[in-house]
Amino acid sequence: MAPHVERQPSCAGEVEKIKEDLQRCERELQRAATATSSFLVARENLFYGAKDADERQQLLTSNQLLESGTARLSNAQRMARDTEDVGVGILQDLQRQKEVIVRTGAVLRGTEDNIHMAGRTLRTMATRLVANKLILYSTIAVLVLLIAAVLFVKVFR
Repeated sequence: MAPHVERQPSCAGEVEKIKEDLQRCERELQRAATATSSFLVARENLFYGAKDADERQQLLTSNQLLESGTARLSNAQRMARDTEDVGVGILQDLQRQKEVIVRTGAVLRGTEDNIHMAGRTLRTMATRLVANKLILYSTIAVLVLLIAAVLFVKVFR
């Protein structure tokens, strides 16, 4: 039972870490989605023509930021999938461990019942042993008295 108690906080820590990673990925995904919508407007302006070189440069920079945001978004989605896979694996491991613990508990209860039955059998055997010794000693005492009585009668008669 002790190893199970020590392992449980470790798994809980891993699950909490995974949850934190997932929340961080979701926040990053939200930021990237927000950035993407503003960059789409800038990109539209780029396709419909820029008025001067500064505006064109600003639109190119916005396009690069959009592509960077898209890459971060894709990375965040990949990390979210990976985190989910790890979480599913941990949950499956925990389920298998639970099944092992339940089976072990059932075996332990069966063993405990067998030990109690063996104890009762040993107590019964000990009681019979004492009873048999009393009967044996009583029989020996009666035989010794009978032999003494026979000898007494033969010697004094």
